[in-house]
Amino acid sequence: MVYFFLVQWAKTIPDETKKDFCPDTRFAFHGEFARLIGAPLSLNYNYRYYLFAQEELDYEFLATIPIDCMKVDNAKAQFKCPNVRCQHAWTSMRARILFSITNPDTGYIILKILGQNCQRCGTNADALWYIGKSFNSIK
Repeated sequence: MVYFFLVQWAKTIPDETKKDFCPDTRFAFHGEFARLIGAPLSLNYNYRYYLFAQEELDYEFLATIPIDCMKVDNAKAQFKCPNVRCQHAWTSMRARILFSITNPDTGYIILKILGQNCQRCGTNADALWYIGKSFNSIK
């Protein structure tokens, strides 16, 4: 019952406010996953799925997970060029996010935000998990 209350309460927080207390977007992904996917599956179908960012898991564990399906979608993400001579930073509304999903018995969903090439120098940049002030200071 407490879980249901917390999910309902989380719905009332505006998206633009979430970054004020979730400086790492993994927290936001976990919260939104619990609210929109995890809780309904658990409460309505008795399925329990766990969300992980690919970077949270070690390579040996990833290699053993039986993936049943994959879905690619668009997401808003921030990037910073790792080239020390460039350091260009940008936000993209068309970042690609990959969801790797196991069967319900295993119950894992693994997300990976794919990198983008810097338009200034062509270097591949990984998505930033940290949002807000840290990104604004590098623009």
